[in-house]
Amino acid sequence: MFNKARLTTQNSYSKANFDEAVKFVVPSLYFEEDNSRGVKEIDVFDQIINSQLNLIGNISSVIYVSSIPGVAFSGLDTPEGMSQFFVKQNNLTDIDANDFERKILIPLDKSLRSFDSSAEFSDFINDNLLPGIKVNQPTLDFLNGGAASANHTYLINNLSWLYFLNLSSTSVTYNPSSLIHDILIDKIFTGGSVAINDAMRILTTYIWKNYESNSAFQNLGLIPSDFRPASFTQNDAYTSGTQQLDKLLTLVDILYSPLYIDQADVRVRDAIQDYVTNQYTLTTKVNTGPFIKLIKAFSFAFADYNNSVDKIGILNDLDLCPDELLPELARIIGWRLFGSEPDRWRLQLANAVDVYRKVGTKKSIQFAVDSVLGQDVFDVSSNISELWESYVPNLIYYALATESTLLENFDTWTQDIANNFKIGSYNISSMDENVRLCVDQIIYELCLEYRSKFLLNGKGFPIGSVNFVFNYRGRTIGIPPFEEYPYYLNVQVTYDMVDSLVDKLVCFGVREEFAIQVGEYIKDNILRNTDELAIKNGWLFFTSGAQYAPNWNSVIKDISNTKSEYLGLWNGKSSHFKLLLEASGFDFNKTSLEADSSETVKIVAQTAKEFSPAHSIPDVMLLINAQENYNNSHTVANFVNVNKVEQAALLTASSNGFAMFGNTALAMSSYKRGLTTTSVASFSRWDADSLTDNLISPNGTTANIPRRAHRRRNLKNIIPKDGFYDRTGFNTPVSFQDYSIGDDTFLPLGFVPSSLQYVPITDYNNIPAIYNICENLNSSSVYNGVAVSNTYPVRGWAPLTDFD
Repeated sequence: MFNKARLTTQNSYSKANFDEAVKFVVPSLYFEEDNSRGVKEIDVFDQIINSQLNLIGNISSVIYVSSIPGVAFSGLDTPEGMSQFFVKQNNLTDIDANDFERKILIPLDKSLRSFDSSAEFSDFINDNLLPGIKVNQPTLDFLNGGAASANHTYLINNLSWLYFLNLSSTSVTYNPSSLIHDILIDKIFTGGSVAINDAMRILTTYIWKNYESNSAFQNLGLIPSDFRPASFTQNDAYTSGTQQLDKLLTLVDILYSPLYIDQADVRVRDAIQDYVTNQYTLTTKVNTGPFIKLIKAFSFAFADYNNSVDKIGILNDLDLCPDELLPELARIIGWRLFGSEPDRWRLQLANAVDVYRKVGTKKSIQFAVDSVLGQDVFDVSSNISELWESYVPNLIYYALATESTLLENFDTWTQDIANNFKIGSYNISSMDENVRLCVDQIIYELCLEYRSKFLLNGKGFPIGSVNFVFNYRGRTIGIPPFEEYPYYLNVQVTYDMVDSLVDKLVCFGVREEFAIQVGEYIKDNILRNTDELAIKNGWLFFTSGAQYAPNWNSVIKDISNTKSEYLGLWNGKSSHFKLLLEASGFDFNKTSLEADSSETVKIVAQTAKEFSPAHSIPDVMLLINAQENYNNSHTVANFVNVNKVEQAALLTASSNGFAMFGNTALAMSSYKRGLTTTSVASFSRWDADSLTDNLISPNGTTANIPRRAHRRRNLKNIIPKDGFYDRTGFNTPVSFQDYSIGDDTFLPLGFVPSSLQYVPITDYNNIPAIYNICENLNSSSVYNGVAVSNTYPVRGWAPLTDFD
């Protein structure tokens, strides 16, 4: 039983008999002296094979492995059952780092990555692994509750000689467990592999080091006479220590060589079959002599070189190419191998041409996954979602281009208007360029307001830095162009930011209803959307289907303009697609190439990136569902509940009430109101509608007005400084500035000089235009003969010093 494909090599010579090939190129004259001596003996490799046959015939006396009836290895205590582990073509001892991790470490909740150093791995082997897998007595569980017999069979299948030689017996002088430890450190931990020659070296060392103290080993002839310890070779006065063992191990390495040219060497297999069937041993003798031995020694090196040459000849043969050279074969055709199993590699390479033919289609991803995992093992197509995308700057552009009354043409958008909006540039021939300049300005103002939300390397845009300056569209500005998507992919969108954007669109002439619809569209898809496809949505956000602009009908029906060309800016087919994988569907303790293993997640992600259609951008996401337990608890505490609505009450000696002012306001009783302990001079906002009102007099003073004792906390640095104040504690009071005329004077916003009153607000659902958010220092509007840019949004004033 062995891999017949490995025997298809045309090479007739192995490393052990390569001296026969060398003899063809060496003149026969050089061999005459050795041949004339007539000294013949059994070939040194046949001597080693004979000692192995003696071991096989008495295997239960040397290494006893209990048999499990009814399983594949039911006769391991017999020569017939154990002999299969001496045949290298059976590959029963081949173990690489991936096999060891997947079959030994993972069942123990470990992996090679669990160990930061070889010292840590060494401690694990000595303290946990080897003591738990003593031959015939395993205590570690690799089968999640399996019986000891089941684990015994599992270790035979997956560790072979490394399990057999982990002896628990104390009757021998030398225990080979230490060599198993060393080989796991030297080969497995470094990503290498263990082959049968490594196992035979450990077995030979075990027998040789116990040979002198174990009469049973001596009687069985388990070591060839020429390689026994020094005490048994007294005719050789020049050997001592372990020299004999070193020579023997070198020859064992050659006899069980894993080289390609040795795959067809069935010398050991045939000898074992003859021995088990007929009890035959090897008796053929060959000429020996100094020169013949010299040629044999040289031939070992020649065989190594010949092996490398032969490997080149089979590199492009999928059946014959050695496992270690498959990555080179893949590199030749530009294929990236997935997984770590050579058999899977061969399958991938066999299907590579068909996969390449399908590259650029969704089917290519599925086909590539099938080539790794097998057909119909994992359905990729059902996990792929095609997307549509919107980009906030494009939405701004679309709103300005299709709805702005200012940006319709060069008559409505002039150089002066552009200057009023502080655009900084104006294009006399391209309205597209002007719209883009307006988009730049809106984004720039948003950056100033929400700088910490525009992230670059985890920090807000360094606006104002000399190292963060951009020159485009005929001007220099402190933000990158919005066409450079990567700069804006990490913008953190907030409700306030969207509301501010809506206001700015209105200021630029966009119909208010449409500006609100733009804001709601952004909020719905970025801030409110909890769909899995919306994960990571930002200024570039994705939708599961096509979305149409609210004014789509009016734009498409109006044949008098070319606004329809902008429809694609609202929402369009995306080059991105999402591949969503549910973590709950995978077992991350499994590393085998199965549909639910952790390796499958890696393979699917890699194939999606390798074989996705041209110009497409795969976004592979592993969705993790977490559940947190909530323990309900409560604490009863007394508190004072003060109604936020202002209270009207007499200020008397027995009452700490309020007189149209709250406990969070000024102590109004000390401010010139004619207040007494029995009367209250209450007033409403209408009483303060004129600068000449007695209750707000330029002759009054606010000096030394104390706060109410109820207000202790200083909220200066923790609450917003703009917006409506309703005395709830969640916003700031509107500062009161007493009237005073100094060197610097200004008019309050909404003040009508002719009547000395403010523009009234009769309907709060229809606020006068002068109080619109756009009426600020940048406004070009004029109301009641007063330019808005010359006013400030206050009622009453003090000398103006610094309003930054």
